[in-house]
Amino acid sequence: MKVLSPELKVGLFAVLVILILSFMTLQVGGLKFKEKEGYVLYAFFDSIVGVERDTRVKVAGVNAGIVEEVQLQEGRARVVLRLDPGVLVHEDAVASIQSLGLLGDKYVALETGTERTPALKDGDTVVHTVQPTNYDALVANLSSMASRFADIAEAVGRVLGDEETTQAIAESAKNMRSITEHLNDAVAVNDEKLRRLLDSLTEVTASVQGLIDREGPSVSKTLTGLNELTDYLNREAPMALEQITAAAGDLRVLISEMRQPAIEGAKSLEKLSVQAGQAMESLNRMTDKVEKGEGTLGKLVTDDRLYESVTKAAEGIDAELGRIRRFRTFVDFQGESLTRIGETKGYLNIRFQPAPDRYYLIGVVSDPLGYTRKKRTVTTVDGVSTTTVQETTRENFEFTALLSRSYHDLEFRAGLMENTFGFGTAYHLFDDRLSLFADIWDFKENEPQAENPHLKVGAQYALWNHLILVAGWDNALNAHSSGLFLGGGIRLEDEDLKYMLGTFSGFSGK
Repeated sequence: MKVLSPELKVGLFAVLVILILSFMTLQVGGLKFKEKEGYVLYAFFDSIVGVERDTRVKVAGVNAGIVEEVQLQEGRARVVLRLDPGVLVHEDAVASIQSLGLLGDKYVALETGTERTPALKDGDTVVHTVQPTNYDALVANLSSMASRFADIAEAVGRVLGDEETTQAIAESAKNMRSITEHLNDAVAVNDEKLRRLLDSLTEVTASVQGLIDREGPSVSKTLTGLNELTDYLNREAPMALEQITAAAGDLRVLISEMRQPAIEGAKSLEKLSVQAGQAMESLNRMTDKVEKGEGTLGKLVTDDRLYESVTKAAEGIDAELGRIRRFRTFVDFQGESLTRIGETKGYLNIRFQPAPDRYYLIGVVSDPLGYTRKKRTVTTVDGVSTTTVQETTRENFEFTALLSRSYHDLEFRAGLMENTFGFGTAYHLFDDRLSLFADIWDFKENEPQAENPHLKVGAQYALWNHLILVAGWDNALNAHSSGLFLGGGIRLEDEDLKYMLGTFSGFSGK
């Protein structure tokens, strides 16, 4: 029977411990994925062409959320809007579908309404919506108006285009001029010429009678055509004017939307062209200097002494990097049971130690207490302002980043502790196996129901160099969550990780 080698046993043990601690950190530690933030409102549209899932929601042109889902309900589009937590929308808000320029992407524009109406809550509906412009219907209306204008022009042509009607009107005008001349003569001359005036009137009467006899049907036809034209204009002109007004409004909106993006695009292209020209000039000057041996790069290319100096500097950098590679690195997986609140707190810390008297630590903490976010809302009604403070507590990942310096067995550390500033100290005994520590952070009382900073005191003992046991008193200054904590974990050094990786890479199954 084949016996497993000591190296393989150590590697298998380390893998087993990492799997157990990872399960404890993710499951027992109560880690959760970040839930969706914000709140949901609904809006209904007759058509939402171009609006899809993840389309932006803008308030005053600023991104304020996304379209989470689009549904069809009773023949209308039901749009689910997920807004950011800080966006306040009132009952008289108006939602509309806009586009970035003439051919740009669609987005949902939201006017938040006025403060005199109540604010909408999660799950409410935006009642007021503006339907988007249907450009196909606009083109159809313009085509219809063009056809109607053609019909009107044809009707006018039929009325006025008859040659006989035109000649009759011209003769009537001549007769009217003759009547005017005779009346002027009657005023200018004396009574003796009255007979001439009567004779002229008799001639005019005869001429008009002849005109009526000859052109009676044409005149009747002309009057009938004018009546038909008047009726047609009375029926169709108001509708045509309304359509022209609507089309002009839509065209004015399109032109206003296109003007500013076009101006900004032209300015950007002009600026880019100037910058490209300047860059090419700088590149040409640099190339000339390098060819002439001017500047650092030119001397590096043409001067062997400078090349030797750069080579020596590179060797010095390589030696410095060699010292950096000798840094000691520690990885800690740790879990603590908080007896007062009945929850578990998980830690993952990485410590970089360039020298025995100092180190740098970064880590992630799963804190069941979480943190409290305060939102202040000021409401003004009839000149009276009311301030409302809303507190939201969330469990979340928190981060730690510390700088530590030791003086013999006494250690001082400070930096970021669980997302807030903090500092602490520790005293090491028995070749650093036993450590007595005290840390304090959260001076702004961001934790739920916190009245004082978070103070943690305890002791940590390293068993067999890799197993960690820890105990003490947590949150000693806040009575609501102060209590005993117990825990443990595993600590791996860089040499252990290298040995494990080497073992796995050389594993042959024997």
